[in-house]
Amino acid sequence: MTLSVRKRISGFLFHPTETFENTKSDTINDAFVYYILLLLLNAVLSVCFAAVIMRGIHLGSSAIGGSVWMGLPGAFFSALIEGLILLVIGGLWLHLLVYVTGGRKQIDQTFKVLMYGATPCLLLGWMPLVNLITGIWTLGIVFIGIRILHEPPTRRVVCAFLIWGISVGFILILLAYGFLL
Repeated sequence: MTLSVRKRISGFLFHPTETFENTKSDTINDAFVYYILLLLLNAVLSVCFAAVIMRGIHLGSSAIGGSVWMGLPGAFFSALIEGLILLVIGGLWLHLLVYVTGGRKQIDQTFKVLMYGATPCLLLGWMPLVNLITGIWTLGIVFIGIRILHEPPTRRVVCAFLIWGISVGFILILLAYGFLL
């Protein structure tokens, strides 16, 4: 890794164009280590936030409060697994769309974009309402990354990105709706 994790975080949050240019030579392993570190941090913060909320809701009932603590390891590992599954499925789908619209770089470039682009969501997405902003922020960073690492014409990136964003958004809404039933 040519940049430290701290510099990458700052770069992808505030200067994504420069940072993608500086990380073009990164390996898929470099990006994966970065992603896993942030995914672990996200899982820890998400579980801590959930524990505080659940503890506050169930304050006074030690039986219910105890069950909250029992579910925390499962929630932690669930967050990790979900992060990896979404990365793989989202990456394959995005790469197919980028390829169809003219991007001819290897699939590792697409995965690097998603792993680096997830920075706002992984750092701040555990907070309710803030996660909506970080989702939009992440989409912008992924757009920039595809444009830089795949180098297709911008209009083609827009086409691939719109199809990808709409389809992923639709799937996430369906999943959220299914979990709310």
